[in-house]
Amino acid sequence: MKKVEPPAKNWRAITAFLRVAFVLALLAPLGYAIYQQWTEVRQVLAQVNWLQASLGWAILMLAQPLMGAISWIVLRFLKQDFAYWRITAVYFISQAAKYLPGGIWAFPGRVAAYQAIGVEKSASVISLVQEVGALFLGAAALGIAGVFSGLRIEPWVRAAVFAGALVCLATVLLSQHPLAWKALAQARRTFEALKLGFKKGKPQPANPTGADQGASPIETFSIAWAPASLLTSLIFWLLVGVGFYYLAISVAPQLRQLTWLQAASIFALAWCAGFVVVLAPAGLGVREAALSGLLAAYIPLSEALSVALLARLWWTLGEALFILIALAWASINVRWVDSP
Repeated sequence: MKKVEPPAKNWRAITAFLRVAFVLALLAPLGYAIYQQWTEVRQVLAQVNWLQASLGWAILMLAQPLMGAISWIVLRFLKQDFAYWRITAVYFISQAAKYLPGGIWAFPGRVAAYQAIGVEKSASVISLVQEVGALFLGAAALGIAGVFSGLRIEPWVRAAVFAGALVCLATVLLSQHPLAWKALAQARRTFEALKLGFKKGKPQPANPTGADQGASPIETFSIAWAPASLLTSLIFWLLVGVGFYYLAISVAPQLRQLTWLQAASIFALAWCAGFVVVLAPAGLGVREAALSGLLAAYIPLSEALSVALLARLWWTLGEALFILIALAWASINVRWVDSP
């Protein structure tokens, strides 16, 4: 008889196939554009000014530690007193997971890693929401600044930037209210009870014992963490933007017509686009398409694609270096504990 695979195994295979298919669908338009422009792209990349590109990479290296600083600042306001380098190491180690299909893996990985070094369970979840919100809002704010500085973008892109920033701001503010966490906790209990009930053949009450009613990791509304973390986020994106400016002009010297603020805004907007498409590993394909689309208003498409490709290498190598440093440092200095 033919062996029948368990439903759970079939479902994992289906979801894995769908993730890969989704990533390929995202990459297809960009891949086709590169294929059409490949002769020109190759010629452009052969003439890169590597001295200027190296300067852009060095500036990116200076900016990278600020990503860990945002997490450290947020955790300090949550009364989680850990050394800066310890939190930064955890941050970059968790970043490695975002290169897996389904870019959200870095988020649960970071929560688990926080708990593994002793961060309280509720604080690890709240910190993730706040630090991701600060990073995104900093990029969105820089993108909006570029819009007001005369960046050549389509009206629908401008509307999307404002809408994305408002949605993120609303989400972050909502996450600061105790009722939001109570609602999430109740929804989780209901889902788990229903799942257990259906396994047994009938639904179960959401909370049969009445325990843990109304539990919330946040007791009062507070945004005390926001000023310092948002300022750090803005400084980070400004430094990244300056690095991207030197990288871009190393490929296409005519981009000197952009101000450093406009160049920074273009990269920040492309990063935001890659971030919101969570199933794309590290925004792969989405960020490049957005970046080349925004730059094509100033330079030929072949040069815009060349900048986008080099920017992916620039960002990935910079992040990879800090991931390796974090792994080496953590293996010596970070003591992992059992999750609370």
